[in-house]
Amino acid sequence: MSKYSNLLLSIILILVLLNLGLTGLVMLRQATVHASTMNDRIGSLESSSAQALGEEVSNMYNQQDHHGLYDLFHVQAKKKISHLQLQKQLKNLFQLFGKIEKSTFTRAEKIGEKGDELYYNLLFNIRVNEASKQFSKLTLIVVKKHKELSLYGVRINANYSLD
Repeated sequence: MSKYSNLLLSIILILVLLNLGLTGLVMLRQATVHASTMNDRIGSLESSSAQALGEEVSNMYNQQDHHGLYDLFHVQAKKKISHLQLQKQLKNLFQLFGKIEKSTFTRAEKIGEKGDELYYNLLFNIRVNEASKQFSKLTLIVVKKHKELSLYGVRINANYSLD
């Protein structure tokens, strides 16, 4: 081999190593940004307070306490649903699912923020006494303001058994 081909191969080798180093640096930065974005998406919500709210909502649902449940709703949510509408929907849900026998908090997802209010989906696995809907989920949409939680929405859904 000539001097020129050795020089050319050395330059190519240096460029390949430089490219690998820069690619690794970019990947490392992207992983750090992705992790911080995920932490922001999850947000800071204590699982104990989420579990306590889930149990409170489940108890009120089981007792059909529409007055108590309506009192937990955020002011903006009360503008979207009347007390009478909540009472009817609560009754319909109870006829479909029956009592919530057990609820287990699984996770909180931050879905947005507006001013000093943070919005979260609180997700629960629940067991209801309606046999065909054993694998059910409870989602509480909540607003957190100054460490206080208020409801913005409640959703119960189920997977039907094929039996």
